[in-house]
Amino acid sequence: MSIETDTPNNLLPHQLFHGTTWHSRLLPSVHKFAYPYRYWGINISALAKGLELPEVSTGISSKNKLLKKLLSKGRLVKGLPLFSAKKKALQQFCPDDYLQGLPLQEVNSLSNCSMSDKHGNCRSNSVQALNHRLNQAFTEQTGSAPTGDIIGMLVCRNAGIYFRACP
Repeated sequence: MSIETDTPNNLLPHQLFHGTTWHSRLLPSVHKFAYPYRYWGINISALAKGLELPEVSTGISSKNKLLKKLLSKGRLVKGLPLFSAKKKALQQFCPDDYLQGLPLQEVNSLSNCSMSDKHGNCRSNSVQALNHRLNQAFTEQTGSAPTGDIIGMLVCRNAGIYFRACP
């Protein structure tokens, strides 16, 4: 599912991927689980060039059966958008959540700011810093930086909480 945005210069659109997250182990005791999950496909290159992520409100997706069920049972907080990069939402993209703590060159100083910057400068710096961290990580691991768009298949904050599986 693509989120429709104006993408000049043939930039890839932001997307929504869905699949299954699973886990299985045999020791010390047999344990397994699987559940459906959605991942945001966010074009980091487009954000670094100044394009904004769209905000997704509950009104846009009201045809979705699962969403209707959640709304009818009062499980979603009224007034919060489903997705946003600018303000609190049920799912929120925060560039500073990703690739922090890597031993990279002095770029993280760009991202030490709050998302509440009135002019959007701070958020822009955070996206620029993430783009730089990604390019540096690619260069360190493969010997070269990517030449095309970088699409991050990301788990965003859920209700303000970001779960990072690796330290």
